[in-house]
Amino acid sequence: MRCAACATDNVEGAAFCGNCGAVMAAPARPIVPPPPAAADPLWAATVLAAPPPPAPTPPSISPRPGAGGHQPAEYALTVAVPATVMVTPDPRRERKSARLLWIGSAAIAVLAFAIVAFVVFGDSSDDSTATPGDSTTESTTESPVDSARSAAPTTTLTAAPGAITVPTAVTTPATIVPATIVPATIVPVTIAPVTIAPVTIAPPVTVAPLATMPPVTTQPPPTTAALEGDLGLTQPITRPGCDNRYITLIGGVVTADAYATQVQATLDQYPGSNYLRAELVCSSLRARAADGTPIYIIYFGPFSTASEACTARAFGPADAYVKILDNVADPATRTKC
Repeated sequence: MRCAACATDNVEGAAFCGNCGAVMAAPARPIVPPPPAAADPLWAATVLAAPPPPAPTPPSISPRPGAGGHQPAEYALTVAVPATVMVTPDPRRERKSARLLWIGSAAIAVLAFAIVAFVVFGDSSDDSTATPGDSTTESTTESPVDSARSAAPTTTLTAAPGAITVPTAVTTPATIVPATIVPATIVPVTIAPVTIAPVTIAPPVTVAPLATMPPVTTQPPPTTAALEGDLGLTQPITRPGCDNRYITLIGGVVTADAYATQVQATLDQYPGSNYLRAELVCSSLRARAADGTPIYIIYFGPFSTASEACTARAFGPADAYVKILDNVADPATRTKC
């Protein structure tokens, strides 16, 4: 092999030049397409050899000095481009495939018609074939529906000899099922008796009478001291005796300038009440206030028992209380209810 750079002969098949070290270009090997198959004449292969493209420009490589001191030429790179092989189908092959497909479809259709004809005419031929010894005579009554069906014309196509005969219509006898009328069953209805519960009428409710003021025990007023301390109101002043009876105190007035107005307002608010001046009655009542002002007391009573006086508290204010009329009890002591 001759080096393209320094024109030195090298060993056949060497990859680099032994003189300058340049890459040795391998000879181009042409690609030969395979020969067509001899057993299939319907296909043909056309080999189109395209011209190789122009060789690329090799890169610039600075050569090293040769053994003889001369400068070799630039390295050259040879590229072998294989030929392009194109195979085109044969139109005759395509036409043959179409014919084979059509013939196969026709064969399948003929086979289907043959099966149908065998099923239809095979059964009818079996029914029509009978020996004289096996035949029996039966007496049947033809219904109007069967008569009409047998009278209807049946069209049959007569084909040429060797062709398949296909009936135009297959007549299937209709089966009439008699209707069965089911009688209605009446279910008796049982009416349960209605039990009326007795109504119990409660006895009339006894309404307790409203609380009434206990009776007040009276005694004749004194003759001389009855008018002492009287405020000149529509209701005169009272002076009960210190005889161990009980009164229910519902108010007291200690303002001298307001005796008449406050005492009259309390009498009007609690009907049935009376008023007295404490220092003129019994020592069991507080006579004067802390500043020495006389005390006027508005009260219910007098009552014979303490329980009656305690009952009268319900007709007065919430802070009403009971006192005994005597000269023994402490004025600060109240009767317990």
